[in-house]
Amino acid sequence: AAWKQIGKHMAAGLHHRGDRGWRVHMPRYLCSTCCSIGKGRMKVIFVRSPFSRLVSYFRMNWLGNPRKGDYTWDHFGHFAEMTLRAWELGVKLPDLDPESENGRLLANFTPEDRYHTKAMSEWLKDPMLKENPLPLKSFRVLHVEHMPQEYAEMVEALCTDFGFCEDFEPFPRVNSFQRGVPRDIWASLWSDPKTLTAVQTRYKTDFDWFGYSRDPFLEDPVLIPGLGWLQAGWGSNTTIIRRYERENARKRTKKRL
Repeated sequence: AAWKQIGKHMAAGLHHRGDRGWRVHMPRYLCSTCCSIGKGRMKVIFVRSPFSRLVSYFRMNWLGNPRKGDYTWDHFGHFAEMTLRAWELGVKLPDLDPESENGRLLANFTPEDRYHTKAMSEWLKDPMLKENPLPLKSFRVLHVEHMPQEYAEMVEALCTDFGFCEDFEPFPRVNSFQRGVPRDIWASLWSDPKTLTAVQTRYKTDFDWFGYSRDPFLEDPVLIPGLGWLQAGWGSNTTIIRRYERENARKRTKKRL
């Protein structure tokens, strides 16, 4: 039945051929990221500190990559500047004049790089949703830094709030790397205030919405642990902490009752 549906969508023209071959696009009512009008669903977004997320992508796709220019850790600040500039310009990268200042700066920064460095909050404001925007304040936030604890809280909330009480398998894996970035290298990445400001500016909404600290040197970047609510439109981190504290107090009271 599923393949018949896919065949219908292809026949209806919901497909295109790109650099990686044919792709089928599901209509919005079948898209797993477009359940903006779904009822009885628990909406959860899995997030990570913007600092760690950007460093991880640099490490995976840029560090020592000859196609990017054999970048080393010393070039991370330049990469952070490219990430910020590509966002600020808001234009298609191939349209940039290669001889212009921005064109030279972003010569190796591809649309795929822009895609993977997109802020998590921007995915939730996808303009393709048009008349059916996601109800942002109904989203729960699960921080991967606290995966075991918050995953368990998510499973518990599914049971208590939605009556879905089936057993869940443990989350398979959190990080694709076997080891984290060494402490001395991590410290060097943020030694330049310009680099720190670039990341804080680029991902300001992520820091606010998901309750992350703007200090890259904290052992635990999550301001208030626990499965919380997305903080869209709630203001500064100080405001977020207060809201988290009230929500946690409410949950503790509910458990006692």
